[in-house]
Amino acid sequence: MDSQVLLYIQLKPHQIIKDYFMRGENNGVPVYLEIVQYPNDSGFYLFYFNEQKEFLTDTYHDSLEDAMAFAESDFDINRNDWQNLYKSE
Repeated sequence: MDSQVLLYIQLKPHQIIKDYFMRGENNGVPVYLEIVQYPNDSGFYLFYFNEQKEFLTDTYHDSLEDAMAFAESDFDINRNDWQNLYKSE
């Protein structure tokens, strides 16, 4: 099942939190974030990637707004900094 990446951001140096806690193994520090949605799933996933763009972890959110607010709160992201990758069909 392919996901659709809706929003993407590369964190700026001041937004990178070196000791950011993530569940599971610590494979690095989040540097890239994506908000994705899977077909037939009403929720949204916030994916975290390290500097090598390797997947670290994800969080589930009931709405796109919730996923954005979560990332913006944790990483001090300006809402306008997200790159919109949504392609309507």
